[in-house]
Amino acid sequence: MASPSSLTERKSGYFHSLSKAITNETQYPFESKFKSSHTIKYDEVWAESIPYCPDVASADAFAFNSSVIKKYELKELTEIPGSNGQAWYINDTKFVRPFISPVDVVEEGSNMPSIGFEAKMYKENETFISSTSGVWFIDYYAGIVHFESGYTPNDLGYGIPKISLFVYIGKTVADLINSVMNNQSSLSILTTEKLLITNNKILLNYKCKGDIIYNKALIYNDLNSEYFIEYTCNSSIDGEFIEFNYNDNLNGKYAVVSYLAGEIIWKK
Repeated sequence: MASPSSLTERKSGYFHSLSKAITNETQYPFESKFKSSHTIKYDEVWAESIPYCPDVASADAFAFNSSVIKKYELKELTEIPGSNGQAWYINDTKFVRPFISPVDVVEEGSNMPSIGFEAKMYKENETFISSTSGVWFIDYYAGIVHFESGYTPNDLGYGIPKISLFVYIGKTVADLINSVMNNQSSLSILTTEKLLITNNKILLNYKCKGDIIYNKALIYNDLNSEYFIEYTCNSSIDGEFIEFNYNDNLNGKYAVVSYLAGEIIWKK
């Protein structure tokens, strides 16, 4: 594929920064009718919150025994094959990404970034590399440290570079969805035996999760009756009872209902 002109490259990047897709090199962003963005999978969307951390001390304090973030301290980087020393990543039995960027967690009032999450680079001998030393930058989302050609760790005698930073290890939207699906799989449609109506309600053995089927109950005059009449009913807020209209005067009769049943209700 041939490289586009420098103008097209620049305008494409400019449009993309405004979430627009360029369709003509001469157009303005407001003339574009198409959105430009990145595809994000549901297993990449963070589902747990991270507090604003204005300094490393606050970030370290949150990371201590945390199940949401993890800190890599002076972690040796691994060169990406074929990059000629220009691209590096964290290899921790897998390609670690994304890193937490300062702009991922901002203060609500001022929108200031969490400086505590800013990655720090070091030479192999653990000498700090400032952001103005050499030519390098970090793609936090991709989990890649980039060095300009001619300014690679080998060119500058850094040895194997090391890095200190934080990564997200908490739950994702995928985890939440899977959790809901697993819980739902434990539910089932249950039809009760004949249960005595007292105080215009019946106590369930398993909690009702949602509505009663058709919001109807079959009402029998006694345990031996084969005939029934349908009456409207509703689940209580806590799901432990089925409740009937007071005006129906059903106390002393027996009800059979079908509903989506959840966990067992332990009776004393």
